[in-house]
Amino acid sequence: RALVAVAGAADSARVKQLLSAVLTKTKSDDVEVRLSAVRRCQRLWAELGVQVVGGLSEVVMYASELLEDEDARVEEAVRLLVKTMEECTGESLQDALKR
Repeated sequence: RALVAVAGAADSARVKQLLSAVLTKTKSDDVEVRLSAVRRCQRLWAELGVQVVGGLSEVVMYASELLEDEDARVEEAVRLLVKTMEECTGESLQDALKR
């Protein structure tokens, strides 16, 4: 909740920085850290929607890699993130995820 509150009060450049910081955690060797990072990112999108759209391309890049994660929970969380992003943008991201 604190992350969403901070992001909600920030300008778009700061929101993008915050999103980037969360996304870097998805590179962790620890599956729980990766899972938590994806869930935090999804929460940002769910709560803030268009406020985080500036980070769309970066999130898509990370999501496309994470869809191949060795842990099924991470894959499932990424699919929920993608669904949330598609609902926020009104666009399908499936083609972008295949790149």
